[in-house]
Amino acid sequence: MKKVVIIGGGAAGMSTASRVKRLKPEWDVKVFEATEWVSHAPCGVPYVVEGISPKEKLMHYPPEFFIKKRGIDLHLNAEVIEVEQGSVRVREKDGEKAYEWDYLVFANGASPQIPPIEGVELKGVFTADLPPDAVAIKEYMEKNDVRNVIVIGTGYIALEMAEAFVVQRKNV
Repeated sequence: MKKVVIIGGGAAGMSTASRVKRLKPEWDVKVFEATEWVSHAPCGVPYVVEGISPKEKLMHYPPEFFIKKRGIDLHLNAEVIEVEQGSVRVREKDGEKAYEWDYLVFANGASPQIPPIEGVELKGVFTADLPPDAVAIKEYMEKNDVRNVIVIGTGYIALEMAEAFVVQRKNV
């Protein structure tokens, strides 16, 4: 039996894991995701911030679906801290463990580019790439009656965020 390790439980990682299990159901497929969210797409974050979609809709399928229906060994809140030929070392809630692999897939997604400008570490400054970011932005705006918003970036998500703020009658 071959062992497949996938680093990252976003859309790409879970699609890869599902495809491998469909083609080779006898293979051992492990997915390590650093957060508690799987099968999510960052493009949905603006819709949660705008209030037209609940945060639960950001996950296409819940973790249980992949575990029970697809037979994927899913590890949430599991940080891969070292990769070696044939094995990975992972920090999980009950300590560090090593896992062997025959095939390794990196599907850990992109990271937001934070510009080196003064003030990016201040309270009220957010990135918008993970479901918890959507919740944090929405809660902060409601709690602090935010009226003025600055969006830095020209990518798809940045433009969608700007639109979400305009719909909420914020000065963007």
